[in-house]
Amino acid sequence: LGVAIQMNLSDFDLIRLFLAVMTCYRLARLISRDDGPLFWFKRVRYWAKDKAFYEAGNRVTITKDGEVKFDDRWYGKWQALAGALDCPYCVGIWLSIPLFLFVIYPMTVSDLFMLLMAISGAQAWLWGMVDKK
Repeated sequence: LGVAIQMNLSDFDLIRLFLAVMTCYRLARLISRDDGPLFWFKRVRYWAKDKAFYEAGNRVTITKDGEVKFDDRWYGKWQALAGALDCPYCVGIWLSIPLFLFVIYPMTVSDLFMLLMAISGAQAWLWGMVDKK
């Protein structure tokens, strides 16, 4: 007793989907790899790594021989956040949720935001293709 869902994608929906893909690419790269304006994104990544370091500091033990052992099997919330902010795939997954809503429920503001970020994303992608080191 399945219900068939029929989707009629118009040209505007396909353009909006392309804009969402390029927006997701640009924002994921911006958050996880680029420094950002005034090093803002880099500072957020370092802040999360610093929190993760102090959080993990509670898991350091000193043996009878004076050897310092770090228990790296324990991961807390800051370690998870620091790891996620460094991973463009993880950031992309979380960014895809609001972008999905922007595609499904279009608004002028969301379309303009996606257009702006898609232009920036296309420029970053093209620059990455040209500037291979």
